[in-house]
Amino acid sequence: MQERLQRSPTEPELNLFGRELRPDDGAKCSGVQIFGLIQVYGQYSLFGRTADAARIAAVILRFREKALADTPSAANRIAVADAKLQLAQTRMKLGEIEAYRDVLSDTLAHTPVDPKDMQYRINLANLAIVAMTLGEYATARDLAQRGLSLLEPELGPTGFYADESPTQIEASERCSRLVAEQTTVMQRIAGRPAGQPPPDTEEAELNAVQEKLAPCLTEQMFEMKRGIARSNHGQSLRLLAESSLALGDDTAAEAALRQLVAAPKDYGEASGQVELDLGKLQRRKGVAGWQALIEIARRKAKRDSGIRDPLASWTGQTLPFEQVIGDRNKAGLTSYVLQRAGETDLLLGRPAVALTFFKGAEPATASALLKDGLVSPRTRYLTGLALLADARPVEALPYLEEASREFDAFTPTSRDARSMAMNRNEGALDAHLALLEVALAAGNSEAADRALLRAGRSQLSRSLASSAMRSGGDSGTAGALEAARLATQADQALANAVARGAPEKELQTLAQTAAKGHETAAAKVAEASQTQSQLQLFGLAPISTTAAIRAQLPAGAAILIFAVGSDRGFAALLTHDALQIERLQLVRADIAAAVGRLRASTEFRVTAQGATTRPFAERDSALLYRTLVAPFASRLTTLKRLYISRTAPLDGLPFAALRESTSAKWLIDQAALSLVLDPSGLAKAPASAGKSQPSVLAIGDPRVTAQSFFRDLTIDGAKPFTPVPVRPAAAAEGQTLPGALGELTAITSASGGRSVILSGAQATEARFRAEAVKSYDIIAIASHAVTESVTYKTPRPAIVFTPGPGRSTSNDGLLHPDEIEGLNIKADTVILSACETASGNGQPGAEALSGLAQAFLYAGSRTILATQWKVESLSAASLMSQTAVTLSSTPDVAERLRRSMRTLKVRKGYAHPAYWAPFVVVERTISSKQGG
Repeated sequence: MQERLQRSPTEPELNLFGRELRPDDGAKCSGVQIFGLIQVYGQYSLFGRTADAARIAAVILRFREKALADTPSAANRIAVADAKLQLAQTRMKLGEIEAYRDVLSDTLAHTPVDPKDMQYRINLANLAIVAMTLGEYATARDLAQRGLSLLEPELGPTGFYADESPTQIEASERCSRLVAEQTTVMQRIAGRPAGQPPPDTEEAELNAVQEKLAPCLTEQMFEMKRGIARSNHGQSLRLLAESSLALGDDTAAEAALRQLVAAPKDYGEASGQVELDLGKLQRRKGVAGWQALIEIARRKAKRDSGIRDPLASWTGQTLPFEQVIGDRNKAGLTSYVLQRAGETDLLLGRPAVALTFFKGAEPATASALLKDGLVSPRTRYLTGLALLADARPVEALPYLEEASREFDAFTPTSRDARSMAMNRNEGALDAHLALLEVALAAGNSEAADRALLRAGRSQLSRSLASSAMRSGGDSGTAGALEAARLATQADQALANAVARGAPEKELQTLAQTAAKGHETAAAKVAEASQTQSQLQLFGLAPISTTAAIRAQLPAGAAILIFAVGSDRGFAALLTHDALQIERLQLVRADIAAAVGRLRASTEFRVTAQGATTRPFAERDSALLYRTLVAPFASRLTTLKRLYISRTAPLDGLPFAALRESTSAKWLIDQAALSLVLDPSGLAKAPASAGKSQPSVLAIGDPRVTAQSFFRDLTIDGAKPFTPVPVRPAAAAEGQTLPGALGELTAITSASGGRSVILSGAQATEARFRAEAVKSYDIIAIASHAVTESVTYKTPRPAIVFTPGPGRSTSNDGLLHPDEIEGLNIKADTVILSACETASGNGQPGAEALSGLAQAFLYAGSRTILATQWKVESLSAASLMSQTAVTLSSTPDVAERLRRSMRTLKVRKGYAHPAYWAPFVVVERTISSKQGG
């Protein structure tokens, strides 16, 4: 078998099986053949043939499933689970990241929590990586923290896995010598002419060496497990640092980065990226000593770049970058190292030297999105910053324009994990904002226009776009998304070919294929966007202009755009007759801290006796009002309606709870508020929207037990998570959800139209699926919601229904976002009266709209009324009932909610924002009827 594999290493499948295999062939494979399949999979992966590797992984999975069917055993069940993970992980490289997330989530949901189970911890880390890739930073943070809590008991007093003892080092060295000795003997035996038997002395020598090696197997297994544990620890710390940085939690990020800097060398943090990130963070915070960290990163980048002459290399006088790239690119050198080297010089105040490095990176990234995902636009972004620092703003503008355009053109279906993480963490928003700043200074209104709308285009409006293909959307949208996916698949094939050192002719052919793919994708997106408004929702349509958006706004309405980058932030107010752009006076870290304190003060304090409010953060409310709203105070007096677009760290902010300190007026007292995903995607609501007697589907008050959807996370007698929602899960079968049925009844009564109420045993997932696709104008759900956290039996968010008989996936009582997206919902308005339906996981700093609310928008609804954090049952029922009372007289949902909030907060005992501020309206259309 091994001899046949070596005949043509790039065609292992034909060598072993004589033809291309199909998944069903796995059921016919023998036990011996499966070992061949594993080698075929490995070689396809090695040579970058990802699509072929995925096909072989499907064959292996079919073999494992057949073995399990023939012999049901724990070992075979584990083998099937591993094969599913292998297949999903391979397909993720082809852009199918949601499928990988689903398999990981399902695996974790069915795996008992065991702190010593390394595979469980690895799966947690992998799911955190997926969450980072999708921009779900709070979920990634929670998963990383969960993984760290599981391994904490194994760490030594230094906070790391213990170093090898002298005895272990000696044993490891002895084993290495024996392996080398064994290899020498085997090579000598194998080198004899065919047919000539080896002398007995050689066989005896080999047997003696193998006998000595036997004890080493235990040592090697221990060393392998130790290495995996260290790698998992370092990866979890890195994920915690990256997610915390993305959420604006500098304190947590700094703690994790400091731990990584102090980690032993074999933790693998030797590239200098950790020192660079920590140095940038300390520089932003004004902490002394950040230059020393940047210098360390600079030295490591220099070492990794392979540049020999220190004087010439670091003065930029005779640096032979083209030769460096040409000689080392096929050996795997990418422009990441050159970028990192240039960035260190830029931070240390040497922009001219930095420009030399960035120029050197260009030959490796001449084709955008080609060899290293988004390295090319990031290189241009950093070049623009260096030119700005070198007092050359006119030259900087085209670099920043190109970087901003390429970042924005990077669609969510054309991605791999590394590239999407770069898109979110390393420059997209910062590039847009840098362009905005330079364009404003240069008086280039067109460039400023584009930069503003790109910055305001919520990343979350793009994060689930590929799932639209599962939902059976229109053919134009599906075609555009599929073209984008194929273009990226071609990019990946080219990148893999470069990495393996493919011949120049093959590289040219692949490059032409990739270029043609991107050209086709761009044409399909442009064509579909003319007729398919759904592309706007997915953030794929071309950027509009502020003038075109303002023309749609009626009098008394405005759009507020907030974009906060790592170094600068801007706010803009768009009205029918004016555009006002202001630079934010608070830095990102201060804004994030204020948002976090404000959010925490509006969370209920939950005890066994019930829920109580916390002291409200008045100062932070006033501070954020001054920062975000006060610059537009002169125009706000004439406005009754505000549509708000925002990026992190403002995506979890309850805007209704912002308060002007002098007048003591809340923002909700001044105007009706709603959130929008993408200012460019807003369109006027159809004239038919807002019937006088709308039809209503009302469902809720399910019959569940707490044990039916909460995980048992008892570890060593302690529960690291104790979920106690304010709207508590029913403790026993038959217990009702307080106020839910009355809330649904009030909504249907107020509508005056045709209505259906499903509660209790009738409120099943299957019944909802059947009714939701019918022609209702409003869908109202009053239930529990579980959020995206390993606290629950599903790591994905879900709305809870009464579990149906048999507990099939389609009727298990948990309706997930991907299941919602698959429904063709005709209702204009969806009311989600359940905890945290507008957020990713309900934590301060969580990505608003990353789960359930956005899924209903993708399914076809135009307006969603949802909650940003846990709600109290009776006040929620009262507020929703008040909102429903004005259903006929006030078609604008945001205005109805505003009136209900103002009514509720003046009632005795309900003045605290915790009772009324969590509710939010999310829209993708502009109402033509403002203020009722």
